[in-house]
Parts: sequence; C-alpha cells; structure tokens
Amino acid sequence: MKAYLTLFFPSDVPAKIRLKKWLMKMGSELHAGDPLFTYQSDNHENRFSTPAAGNLKVYLCREGELLAPGAEVAVLSLPKAEAEEMQKKGLGKILNPEEYKHALEHADAASIRLPPDQL
Repeated sequence: MKAYLTLFFPSDVPAKIRLKKWLMKMGSELHAGDPLFTYQSDNHENRFSTPAAGNLKVYLCREGELLAPGAEVAVLSLPKAEAEEMQKKGLGKILNPEEYKHALEHADAASIRLPPDQL
C-alpha cells in the first residue's frame, strides 16, 4: 500500500537557504540517495538527497525560493512502511487524502508546477 508524504528540508540547517534548481522532474521515480535539488547556503552550493525511494508527486516550493529549516519541499508517494519510518525520524509527514488534495491545490495556486521562466 502506498502513502503520500510531505518531505521536510532538514531542521538542523542554521539559517534560511535558497533552493537553486530542481534536479528531478515531477513524476520521477526516486531511489534513496538520489539528488532532488541544489540549494545555496553560506556561499556554497549543496545537494539535497532523497532519504527514501518513491515517486516525486509535486514540488511545494519554487526555484529561487528561500527555505526555512524544516520547510515542506515536496510530496512523495512511497510504500506505507517507508513513509511511516520517515515520519518517525522527523523527515516528513504522512498526508491523508484531504491534505494531499490541499497540497496539490497549493502547488497549482502558487504556480509551483510551472518552471519559473514560464510564469
């Protein structure tokens, strides 16, 4: 059985960072350790890696956006057992169907589904 999980940016990051570029497209199959996006922090560009295998359903933030520690960055679809383990570790939150629908509506309303050059 699959679950939808909101993926969190790590909360141990000391300050806001800027999401530079999504490296995976929505709908992509991800493997644990795949680089999901790059971000700028303290004049260094870093990569955020996917903590578990799953399917990238939707972005929750745009390229160029500032992210606070613990920010919700994406929604993944993954096996329920893996989603529960990630939630226990504080890496994400399992969404009920209404919360998933709301996440999709938020992405549409914020034009997150469109690349910035097409806004």
